Amino acid sequence: MDFDERSQEALKYFEAKRQENSDERDRIQKKTFTKWVNRNLTKRGRRVEDLFVDLRNGFNLIALLEELTQEVLPKENGETRFHRTQNVQCCLDFLQRRHIKLVNIRPKDIVDGNGKLTLGLIWTIILSFQISVITQRQAEEEQKRERRRSSQQSPKIESNGEPGAEALNEYGYAEGSSSTKGQALVRMDKGEGPGMFF
Repeated sequence: MDFDERSQEALKYFEAKRQENSDERDRIQKKTFTKWVNRNLTKRGRRVEDLFVDLRNGFNLIALLEELTQEVLPKENGETRFHRTQNVQCCLDFLQRRHIKLVNIRPKDIVDGNGKLTLGLIWTIILSFQISVITQRQAEEEQKRERRRSSQQSPKIESNGEPGAEALNEYGYAEGSSSTKGQALVRMDKGEGPGMFF
């Protein structure tokens, strides 16, 4: 066996291993994405068994987007290829209107059950809706923490620069007196004072 034959065999071996790893990755993604889709679809009384087959008519895809956004999407009720394509197109248009970038995904790809592009579409939806929800929740929690921090600090009102005038807090009490804090807390508890929204 000469060098060229050995290198060809090695190349074939590594290509087969690469394909095997790619197939395994796709299988794991399909299983994971199917679980995520079903977790959202069960709220609508739907379920998918095979992601590549059960999204082809667009009904489950529409139901998924409706569940994630709480919006109603139009749908074609027929079972012809035209109706399926229209349903998937409706979903893709909806995503694009929300400024979600779809790269090389056409309705035909989903209707035909193209595995790679179906996984790509679901991954895009997960990133756009699930991850954005987590980010939004984190931002809301940070805002709550910031409000708590600012409410724990006693805001001060300027003394207008008059000599001998003390800086007053927003409740009209001079800072530093022992009764000030107690009186301010009572007024806050009653909802009195500027900026009391809660």
